[in-house]
Amino acid sequence: MGKGPIFALLGILVCAASIGSYYVYHQPVALQGPRIGVVRLQEVVEKHPNFHSYDEQKKELLRLEAQRDREDELLKSKLGTEVGKSEEHLKQLESNLTESLNQELQTKIALREAELNQELAAKQRELIERYRKNYKVEPSEADIEIVNLQLWLTTEMKVKPIDEEQRKRWDTLKAEKEQRLSDLLAQRSHRISGSQQWKDLEAKVAEAMVPAQTEAQQKLSAYATEQAKALGAQRDQSMKGLVDSQQEVLAKVHREGTTLWDAEWEQRLAQKRDEVQALHDAILEDIRVRAGVLARAKQLDLVLVDHITDRTGMDLTEEIIQSYGQ
Repeated sequence: MGKGPIFALLGILVCAASIGSYYVYHQPVALQGPRIGVVRLQEVVEKHPNFHSYDEQKKELLRLEAQRDREDELLKSKLGTEVGKSEEHLKQLESNLTESLNQELQTKIALREAELNQELAAKQRELIERYRKNYKVEPSEADIEIVNLQLWLTTEMKVKPIDEEQRKRWDTLKAEKEQRLSDLLAQRSHRISGSQQWKDLEAKVAEAMVPAQTEAQQKLSAYATEQAKALGAQRDQSMKGLVDSQQEVLAKVHREGTTLWDAEWEQRLAQKRDEVQALHDAILEDIRVRAGVLARAKQLDLVLVDHITDRTGMDLTEEIIQSYGQ
């Protein structure tokens, strides 16, 4: 969710906090431009100790408002045909949720795959350093890249792609690495000195890497299965909550009508809005006070927020952020 507009009023209040502070205690001796401080408001707000709590409460309020709107639509229908539409809506929600969780699964698998490949690369480098002592040849950067490419191509994780998009991404990456390997091998074929010894070293390293490759494949496969199961359970739980919620609303329509329902929701939303507003005001007031303290200490006439002025001045942003820890 966007954060800038939430604290749009804060800029004006920060400005007002320090105006006139200098003139209360000092008389100007000569006409001169005002001493100005500038605050990068977005950074100050997002790093405030209470901003995370505010942001979570704001999201919760939006979620409640969205839930209220959905239930309101269902209450207004009160007809079997509208119930049918709600079932179609549930199917669409399930489809959207499944797609979202599949994307999350792809991301987790890709990150785990990268971690395992880094471990394999480290193991490979260790073996190269260990075995090269038996060969009178120094590998070039191209030789090392060849081994890395061969390792990747021979240990490519045999995990079934989640969807067509992931399969295409893997195929494209594999084609690029195969082409690069082909080019490097063609270049190396023109070199004579030490090439056979280096090829022997490659073969020995590749053979020694087989157990580690197999273990990495098993780890990734197990991880993918575990995450798919967990996300599937999460989807089922979310859908059960939506179904139960709609069934409860339908029962409420027949049992009590909409009057009591409206009153309950208004009370619930009002309470949450009060909580959000209280956090908002507390953060705003705290930043305003901190800006005012710094303005007085530095004898500034005015504190402006960066997004409402193009004037330059003393940047107070980091000092305000540092004061959070005190």
